Amino acid sequence: MQPPRAGLFLSGILAAAALPSGLLIYFWAGPLAAGSAAVGAALAAAVSLAGQWLVSWALGKPQKVFLASLAGGFLGRMVIFCSALTLLVLRSDLPPGAFVAGFFGAYVICQAVEIRSVHRRAIGGEAGA
Repeated sequence: MQPPRAGLFLSGILAAAALPSGLLIYFWAGPLAAGSAAVGAALAAAVSLAGQWLVSWALGKPQKVFLASLAGGFLGRMVIFCSALTLLVLRSDLPPGAFVAGFFGAYVICQAVEIRSVHRRAIGGEAGA
């Protein structure tokens, strides 16, 4: 299966935004906050790409399978985020506020790309959108 073009588009957007936002956080809040925000953004990108893969797999399957994979994807994302935040707070010196800001900053972008991709596929747009 070829990777969806939305995944490549998402990777490009996050790569383009990473350097300026990373430098801004670094100079504004310091290296620990920049590292924490980078970990959050990387986690957001990873769960979003996994979600896009799951949706690509589920499209064309029976409705019951599609809805089960959608619900499982939501639950999986919540478990991964909460686990990562808990580990960050309990096991590291990284600031959790920067992690959450980095995660949700990137996640909003990721969700917009994912929704666009699913919508285009649902209306019969590009097969790899």
